[in-house]
Amino acid sequence: MNSFLNRLFVCGRESRQNASYYFDNRYKGGSSRCVIQRTLGGRCFFEQDGERRFVESNQAVLFRHSEDTRYGFFKDDKQAYQLEFIEFLGDPAEAAFETIRDTYGHILKMPDNCESAIIMQSIVDKQNKSKFRDHLEASQLIYDLLICILREQKEAEYNEDPVLELHEIIQFRFHEDICMKSIANELGHSREHLTRGFKRRYGIPPGEMLRQRRMRHAQELISGSKLSIQQTSHRCGYADSNVFSRAFKKYFGHSPTELHKRDRSTIRDAKL
Repeated sequence: MNSFLNRLFVCGRESRQNASYYFDNRYKGGSSRCVIQRTLGGRCFFEQDGERRFVESNQAVLFRHSEDTRYGFFKDDKQAYQLEFIEFLGDPAEAAFETIRDTYGHILKMPDNCESAIIMQSIVDKQNKSKFRDHLEASQLIYDLLICILREQKEAEYNEDPVLELHEIIQFRFHEDICMKSIANELGHSREHLTRGFKRRYGIPPGEMLRQRRMRHAQELISGSKLSIQQTSHRCGYADSNVFSRAFKKYFGHSPTELHKRDRSTIRDAKL
């Protein structure tokens, strides 16, 4: 049972205003606890691989005890460094924690009113007031926090990278009636600008990738299900089954009906 639970060790809020607030994680020893530390006011510094960066308000830093990183109050600052933090361990949480750091780095945006900041505040408040129903609730909230952080970082990445978001739309929304001009408007760019950027990154225009994605899915449905051609066409983003059949034949060299009959014949022969 403990293998899928997360354990909250300590959390709280603090205010620091002198250079005595300094920690070297190499010497914290013991378990390599995961720490999420969010700046509420002022700033702190964070050092990794010889590089010093600042963790400003509406940002959080993710680190572990026993690793080669350091953090603390910058001696020239006048404003107090206000923070809240949580320390935890647990297989599910640690896996999500490392995925976030590997993908997005140690310092992340976490604005006051974002969902992850609200969850983190709730964890600290419940712990300080002894309001957790049990360790299961604490475990769930830690995991919810990490998944929320991961989602928010991914959404921010898409907002900053419309070409990547277009790629994700093609991969996961190919069954919809996609209009490239409408998608471009949705992403706040012209169709021509997105198409150029997409082709430069992926080697083919977005329309061609969409066609490939739909055709691969259609082939899988025809070969692995009992759906009709009309049902298959709808599940691949085609409102008209005739248009779908023509596109399929142009792509594969044979019609979906021919593939359907061939696969059924193969199954019958195998049974004999």
